[in-house]
Amino acid sequence: MADRIVKYLEEPKMEKATSTMLVVLVIGALIGAAGAYYYVQPQLTEKYDAGYAAGSAAAPAPASTAKPDIEWTWDGYDAGEAADFDQTGIIDVDGNVAELDESPAEIELTIENTGDADIASLYISLDDPQSTEYGIENDLQVDPFWVYLNLDGVKEISIYKETQYYTYNIGALPIGAKVTITIGIGVMECDDEEFEDVVGEDFTDCMLYAFTSGSIAEEIDFAVHC
Repeated sequence: MADRIVKYLEEPKMEKATSTMLVVLVIGALIGAAGAYYYVQPQLTEKYDAGYAAGSAAAPAPASTAKPDIEWTWDGYDAGEAADFDQTGIIDVDGNVAELDESPAEIELTIENTGDADIASLYISLDDPQSTEYGIENDLQVDPFWVYLNLDGVKEISIYKETQYYTYNIGALPIGAKVTITIGIGVMECDDEEFEDVVGEDFTDCMLYAFTSGSIAEEIDFAVHC
């Protein structure tokens, strides 16, 4: 009986001691964690700042706000004057094209480097690289409408066909040099009235875009008469 009483009296003491030890361990762990945080955090912050600075330094430079130094002239027009591409009489009153009795309209375009630096690569497109603008008015953006260029004996290089835009690198243009390309505009046979909003209209806000890598584009104006 005495043994039982002793055991009974000792058990609470052991539980209390155990609880006290647990509290001490928990407090010690919290102190250790806090110490580790205050030790490591400055290092992490320093590394983050260093990484952020390195990332910012590695970011690509913004696009140039300058246009290429070029002058453009359509054959038969003054420098900087828009050319007229005539497609009248090809599309019927319903907006269809039954048969093509003549070739697409073609006009030569001469571009001269008038700047004081060579142009490594000059690109031609109907898709402005620095905006969401297109060089073809909305009603002309249909499958049967076609725009292409001829250069150095290579013919009918599409820059717009079946609602897809393409960019073409016409090559280097040294200081004072000129390049002459031919731009062709035409329609293809169709019977789905795809040109119903086009027939009889004049589209005078069309343009090609000429640009170098990273530059904004020089706008080369033309009009399409349907």
